[in-house]
Amino acid sequence: MADEKETVFLYILARQGALHAPVEIKSRQIGEQLGLSQQTASRRLIRLEKNGWITRQVLGKSQKIALTFKGRDKLLELFKDLKHIFGSFNGVQIVRGELVSGLGEGAYYMGQIGYGRQFKQKIGYEPFPGTFNLMLDEANKMLIDQLFASRENIRIEGFQNGGRTFGPVICINGTINKVPCAILRIERTHHEKRVIEIIAPENLREKFNASDGTPFEIVIE
Repeated sequence: MADEKETVFLYILARQGALHAPVEIKSRQIGEQLGLSQQTASRRLIRLEKNGWITRQVLGKSQKIALTFKGRDKLLELFKDLKHIFGSFNGVQIVRGELVSGLGEGAYYMGQIGYGRQFKQKIGYEPFPGTFNLMLDEANKMLIDQLFASRENIRIEGFQNGGRTFGPVICINGTINKVPCAILRIERTHHEKRVIEIIAPENLREKFNASDGTPFEIVIE
């Protein structure tokens, strides 16, 4: 179990860029992504270094970290295991998460004509002005990252309106309880990285009479 937990640390570091070059990162930042204290995160990093999976250069309260070849091989084992568990990323995939409240920004952004017209043209409907947000665990976060990396995405172009710049959005179509939806990846977002924002032609929270903490599955074909 300890070995698996430390492999997840390698994944977090790789996401920060440590797979290709040393990156400066604090133990507290890594701990926050995994719900751990700074002290626990620091101990895990020390174990990774002792195992020969990372190199670590302490810089005062921060540090520069890079994955070694041994660490990359360990991370590759995780990738192979996930690929075996989930199967081919080209087949039907199920992403699981729990409903969380948004920040109130979804209604404003989805209400922009510049987005609405493109969504209607590219995904076949004009979305309800608001997003349905799910919190993912690390395994489902890794799955959604792989799906966005390996599948053809729908791109919604950015635009300017009233002196403001609205950035581009990419999305993947899916269904929730047979209702069509799209998972968004937004360049500018204030949500935590494990929260995904979802749009649909109707208010999903009201349709399913759902409250925060309710589990949902998104089927992606």
